[in-house]
Amino acid sequence: MTLSEEGIRQAKQEDVLKAFNTRLEGLNQQEVKHHKEFYGTNKIHENGGRSWWRILCDQFKSPFVLVLVGAVVVSLFLSEWVDAGTIVAILLANGILGFVQEFHSQQTTQKLKSIIQLDIEVRRENLVVRIPKEDVVAGDILIVKPGTVLPVDVRWVEADKLTINESVLTGESIPVSKVAKPQESEPEMVIGLAGTHIMTGYGEGVVVATGEKSALGKIIQLTSSTKRISSFEQGIKRLSRFMLWIVVVTLVIVFSVNIALKGTDQVFIQLLFAIALAVSVIPEALPAIVTLTFTQGALKLSRKKVVVKRLSSIEDLGHIQVLCTDKTGTITKNEMAVKTVVAKDQEECMHLALLTSEGEPSTFDLAIQAARPTTDLLTTWKTIWSLPFDPERKRGSVVVHKQSITQLVTKGAPEVILDLCSDVGIKSDMLKKAENLGRQGLRVLAVAYKLHPIQNADGVYAEDRLTFAGLIGFEDPLKETAKQAIREAEELGVQVKILTGDGPEVARAVAAQVGILDQAEPVITGPEFRQMTSAEKQQVVEKNHVFARVTPEEKYSIIQHLQHTYVVGFLGEGINDAPALQLSNIGLVVQNASDVAREAADIILLDKSLEVIIDGIKQGREIFANVSKYIRYTLVGNFGGFYAIAGISLLIPFLPMLPTQILLNNLLTD
Repeated sequence: MTLSEEGIRQAKQEDVLKAFNTRLEGLNQQEVKHHKEFYGTNKIHENGGRSWWRILCDQFKSPFVLVLVGAVVVSLFLSEWVDAGTIVAILLANGILGFVQEFHSQQTTQKLKSIIQLDIEVRRENLVVRIPKEDVVAGDILIVKPGTVLPVDVRWVEADKLTINESVLTGESIPVSKVAKPQESEPEMVIGLAGTHIMTGYGEGVVVATGEKSALGKIIQLTSSTKRISSFEQGIKRLSRFMLWIVVVTLVIVFSVNIALKGTDQVFIQLLFAIALAVSVIPEALPAIVTLTFTQGALKLSRKKVVVKRLSSIEDLGHIQVLCTDKTGTITKNEMAVKTVVAKDQEECMHLALLTSEGEPSTFDLAIQAARPTTDLLTTWKTIWSLPFDPERKRGSVVVHKQSITQLVTKGAPEVILDLCSDVGIKSDMLKKAENLGRQGLRVLAVAYKLHPIQNADGVYAEDRLTFAGLIGFEDPLKETAKQAIREAEELGVQVKILTGDGPEVARAVAAQVGILDQAEPVITGPEFRQMTSAEKQQVVEKNHVFARVTPEEKYSIIQHLQHTYVVGFLGEGINDAPALQLSNIGLVVQNASDVAREAADIILLDKSLEVIIDGIKQGREIFANVSKYIRYTLVGNFGGFYAIAGISLLIPFLPMLPTQILLNNLLTD
């Protein structure tokens, strides 16, 4: 039997083992050989990798560079050493700068591949052995402990207090709990992804994807196969082609007419005159002007907390028409806060919730402590028993004692806590209220308690016949500058689109608060987007503004479709954002982003805020306006002189200007 990615998450343990023709005792050597042939090796081959000399040569391929090379040849022929030397210096400076930037960008995939350790433990023929990561095959039983970095994707078959740091892929620093049994609401809890590392606990899992088929492998493939061409580079190429076409056509006509009128005895001097005339149109100083202007612009942007890695990205920054961003930390503060309490006695509900923050406080515990600052409560009650939050049980409990009072307090998912309460009459009403809070984008926890709980023979306190205390709704508050930044973006003609891994309810609530979408506009989820045709995707990405539960591949596809119509900027921070950062016209990251994301990006923000990005767009437009003025004024003057001299040469029996004079005039004008 075969299982899809979704099927692996939903299937029972025995079905996964059967699908990969393995067992808990592990594979034997013959099976390992067969699986390696059938499923492939755990190696990742890069797409589009280029040698350093190929990257260097590519810097001198544009039509504009070829025209400048022609100008160097003519200048040398006419012994104009200053002209030739100036143009060569400009060409070399820009070529080396472009080479350094592109070569550095290509190192992104090496960063991705280096995050996985060399050896890993697997069970084979009921023996635990340590093998190189390249020798792991699909169907192997992987064994992990704290500190292990997963080299493959696994489906857990045993998980004892197992938590994984997935920040390398998601940017979220909070460890994620993993389980061995599928959870209907969170099926991803049974999956471990390549590149993530084990924080606590012990786990065993069936290897379900290796090499390029793993989550990290797909990201590396997307990243290495993507080559960004900036809109500035595209514009220069179009300008170069236009200039070449119009100059060549005009010169052929001028040269032919001059020869027809003046005879063939002046062919050489007429040819030299025509070439010098062509060179006079070329704005030789353009690369230098662009470099100097962009360098000055980069210094200005750095004062606005925007650090530029690639100079030409300044122009792209100013041309952004669509900005794709996550909501967490950019639009919101990325810190939980208590928004509302639904309870008969709100003070008591918060009091009880505070008692459950035993051990390492979660983000919810910190929010409760901030909302109820009398944390000395924790010192007056003594914790005598605790059962930490378990993702399978979806709750955590403590037993606390003070003087003659002992009570058990439980906090967790509303549907789970309400099932443990004795007052069943309130269950339906409280579940509806919890659902309503969820639709408002809030994360909801329920709190219940029991006085004088009884301890059984195993030392465990029974979590039953509880008294319901209330619901607590948490939100990630908006940044104070978010709404104003969205309004300024609209004034600049920049659309802001949210691409998030969060659920649609939370994404909708945040987007509605800042004015990105109204209640009538749907939130498109990753699974919905994946099922659409290419034409439907194109329509959706242009029309809709919020995409939830999206994977790295879906982010990549959304940006790819947007680029058919717009110049797209993308703000990311995790390894999973690297392909989208590499693809977008302008990749932006924050300074605490992953190494891989920083390598793939063009611009680093010292403050993760929409306000900083919008400010950068304004500055980018002002900086490019200066370059545009130079190009416009220079071409008007150059073409004016070009046609004036070309026309006069047809009306008089001698050359209006010598080739040397034309080049000298061109240099002095620049």
